[in-house]
Amino acid sequence: MHMPVRAAIVAAAFFTPGFAQTPGAAYPTAKTGDPVHGNQFAQDVDVYLAGGPGPLASCAAPGLPDGHYYFQVTDPTGAMLLSTDTIGEREVVVTGGVIAQHVTGSHVVFDGPCGSKVVQLMPFAATPFVGNEYTVWLTPVGAYDPQLTGFHGFQSPSSRTDNFKVDRTAPLQSVITGSAFFDHNEDGVWNPGIDAAELPIPGWRVEILRNGVLDGVSYTDATGRYVFLRDRDDSSWTIREIAPGGFVGDGVSGAIWVAKTPRSAVVVTNDDNVDGPAFGNISFEVKPGLGRSKGFWHNQNGRAILAQHDPQWRTALTTRADYTLNLRRPIVSTDPAVSIFRPLPPPATFDAAHADFAEWIVSDPTLGHAGFILSSQLAASILNHDFGFMQFTIYVDVHHDGLLQSFEELVEHAAGLLSSPTVGLTVPGGGVDEEREHIFYCINEFSGINNSGDLAQPQVVFGPTPRPKAFASPYVL
Repeated sequence: MHMPVRAAIVAAAFFTPGFAQTPGAAYPTAKTGDPVHGNQFAQDVDVYLAGGPGPLASCAAPGLPDGHYYFQVTDPTGAMLLSTDTIGEREVVVTGGVIAQHVTGSHVVFDGPCGSKVVQLMPFAATPFVGNEYTVWLTPVGAYDPQLTGFHGFQSPSSRTDNFKVDRTAPLQSVITGSAFFDHNEDGVWNPGIDAAELPIPGWRVEILRNGVLDGVSYTDATGRYVFLRDRDDSSWTIREIAPGGFVGDGVSGAIWVAKTPRSAVVVTNDDNVDGPAFGNISFEVKPGLGRSKGFWHNQNGRAILAQHDPQWRTALTTRADYTLNLRRPIVSTDPAVSIFRPLPPPATFDAAHADFAEWIVSDPTLGHAGFILSSQLAASILNHDFGFMQFTIYVDVHHDGLLQSFEELVEHAAGLLSSPTVGLTVPGGGVDEEREHIFYCINEFSGINNSGDLAQPQVVFGPTPRPKAFASPYVL
């Protein structure tokens, strides 16, 4: 076990992640400006800070934005500030994309790569982390908070970070790196060259475990990058992500994050550089005023929309993914041959199909059973989602308790209820009172979705945010 993970770390600051890719890097080097294998140094005085395109990039690659920066050394979690001189003595100037000057103080400076200077990180105190691991930070002076929020005044969205070890006796090290990104198109791949909204997510909590035991914590920097150093001994480690406020589906009220990639992966420390997982996530927020009632799809406005999507809307009300909807007519019967409703398929004209559908969806519910009432609300919700104003991934706050549920899971559950042989008997006194009661819970769910078009009603429909939702970092659950 490398470290105890603290329940509280340092004061948190709210931020909104940057809206563009962030070039450049900060990284530890030898005084010659050369990278060191495994970021492993023999002693404190050997560690220097370089800033620019990055240790593996050519000098023609994008460097850091020009300006004044502060640097600091902390433990790997960012919880403990280890730099011992004042912030003013840790100021450098970036010119032409590289560190070109150390402003003032006692830090030793040497020539570095790409016409830059490298700055000695000493003085800094010993890390409390077993294994002698540290994190170096570089952040613009204008982004530094004198109130010391975030990580001692350094904010993840503005900072570049890297880790290093000081231990001449330790085994060779593997540098494990990965990223967290906003998966705007929800395909599980970070492709900012195709979709400019695929942004890094800074401040994201990433943990490393060995044999199921937490062994360390890292927070992503402005480039979405996290890093861990571990002995290069062919050991297996689990890297997992922790969402701010939790993930949807984990039973955490208020959770708004959904993972589009696996939330953990195993890596093996068998090389200098080991690729950790890239964690793709999207965040959700309430989308008010989008629902339309079943009457809307009966009238001319709904009809005009469906006319543009014919015959696709007919198929949508029949099958979904790999199951059948089994929408029910208001007929009290156990015979599905007479009680199941399906829109008229081609070659029936759109006019004929819509007229038949319109008559069905607004039939008098008092003449039917609970299965029909559910069917009509379910049909309206599907049309809202597939052809109306909800044509995006939907999560629903079904019980108004902050616990979001997938729209598709709700639809599949409703289809399962409608497949019951006795659903056509769910009238008062029909002998299936428990089934009727269960169906009415489901009716309320879809009614809530459809009634969200009325802003006076509770708003239960959540859709993806256009960019990563703001959150506080560091954070713990």
